[in-house]
Amino acid sequence: MNTPKLTNEERERLLKQEFAQLPSEQWGKLTSESLFGYLDMKTGRPFDMSVGIQVWEQMHKNPDETSTVDEFIRVYIQAEDILRSKIQNADNNLVDYHAKRKEAMMKLEEIKQAEVVNLYGVMEGSTLTVADISCHNLRQSSFNQRAMPLVSLECEGQHFDTSPSTNFQNPAWPEVFVFQISSGIDDLKAKVLTSERQELLGQSSVKLGILRDQQKLEEWFDLVDQNGVPTRGRIRLTLQWVYSKAKYMGEIIKKWDQHIKLQDEEKQEYKRDLEALQEPFYLIQEAYYPGQAIKRPPTIQPSRMQTQYPAQENPPQQIMPDQMQQQQQPYFPPPPMNEYPNPMYHNQVSKGDEYYNNLTNHFAPMAVSRAPEPPEPAEKWQRITNATMIFYVLVAVTINLLRADFLDLVVPSLYFLGHFMEKLSRMNVVVICCLLYTSDAADDLLCVDLGGRRIIKKKK
Repeated sequence: MNTPKLTNEERERLLKQEFAQLPSEQWGKLTSESLFGYLDMKTGRPFDMSVGIQVWEQMHKNPDETSTVDEFIRVYIQAEDILRSKIQNADNNLVDYHAKRKEAMMKLEEIKQAEVVNLYGVMEGSTLTVADISCHNLRQSSFNQRAMPLVSLECEGQHFDTSPSTNFQNPAWPEVFVFQISSGIDDLKAKVLTSERQELLGQSSVKLGILRDQQKLEEWFDLVDQNGVPTRGRIRLTLQWVYSKAKYMGEIIKKWDQHIKLQDEEKQEYKRDLEALQEPFYLIQEAYYPGQAIKRPPTIQPSRMQTQYPAQENPPQQIMPDQMQQQQQPYFPPPPMNEYPNPMYHNQVSKGDEYYNNLTNHFAPMAVSRAPEPPEPAEKWQRITNATMIFYVLVAVTINLLRADFLDLVVPSLYFLGHFMEKLSRMNVVVICCLLYTSDAADDLLCVDLGGRRIIKKKK
């Protein structure tokens, strides 16, 4: 960063000039509220609290949780130096990362020209490296409890043995073994044996497919006996299989890209914090960046301790309870009446329409006027009104059927029920109807009406 270097004395002098507008009695009794409010005024907008809180936490406090302007200046200079140091380190790291990435790109071009891959997708000269072998909690030998263990490694017809270890239960071998791999189909087999009788203490098998990322893998594997039954002990292996140097260098380049991205994000974060720290102080910005500082007019900000609510363009108006009742009172218009063209039932249809209109006009206003206080949602009163109308209509029809002669009003009433059911279906109301017979006439179905009254008298 090509910025002029300011001494601590110069920054202290400039910051004291910036605090000239702060009342003198607050210089020695600086509260967090007064500090952040003053920074808001100098910034012309709310100061970045993520930076402000960090600065306030680093300031020494008096017993009454107040501080001083001099203490703020001290912490400010310290924070500015730390952020500038982090930005400089990030710049150095980015230069180093870009250089290493460029070197890896050059190696990748050379490898692509020289690498030869077989039918298995494995390059010539592919190697599997096994290192840092160790075991934990091995079982003892059945013949000699002090027999020294060793590990036997085998893969694609190649065989290596470690040296015997004097540690009988938790041995370790800091040795490195390299296998030449041509296909990658075979597994790596590791057997733990005794050095004297070659007694099997446990074995494990590792598929090379888990090493396809070509990265170094350090993992513990459980041991089994010769029948595949888990036995006591585990073995740790450090493995790496490089089957394509071109792909390996490509993965390295991707890692450098990730490092560069993360380091650049950290650098931008440090720069944002530094800009937020310097934003309230025009003299500091002008000293570091001549001609680039932005001088904002001081703005009096309300106290941060007061709760602030954003202004609404169209604030809701307060509605009184009587106005709310008038607004939410439901209105139910009478459903339209259909004219049925069948001349046979013209009079009966007119009579049914008359019943329906009378009931609708009589009961619907009653249901609306009985709305409780406070008013309920319109959907609820729609359901109550429909249920009330259904109840009174069914009662009226039933009384009519019980008192009338069959031929006079039974057929018109039945037609009226069908007419009424159609209107209920438009209101999404489902009604289930059934026939009612009295117990004493249930066996003589042709001789009773819907109310259970006999209509044909039997001869004695």
